[in-house]
Amino acid sequence: MTVQASKPWHRQLWPWLLIAPPFASVIGGIALAWIAVVSDDGLVTPDYYRQGIAINERLTREQAANCAVKDRACMNAPVKETP
Repeated sequence: MTVQASKPWHRQLWPWLLIAPPFASVIGGIALAWIAVVSDDGLVTPDYYRQGIAINERLTREQAANCAVKDRACMNAPVKETP
């Protein structure tokens, strides 16, 4: 009976298959962290509440105008009256 000498661990395929997914996750995490730090999303403005109120008022006026132009079929549409 002959005994074959086994290869060192770094010359076999299975350790690299086990190491590859965690290594790829670390690289991806570092890349995403770098993108998050470098890029500016700029989504929230300092006066977002006032802008939201203005948008809602404009939409209400547009909806009321559309209902008035049609044949007054939108009688149940909410209309906000301005003082």
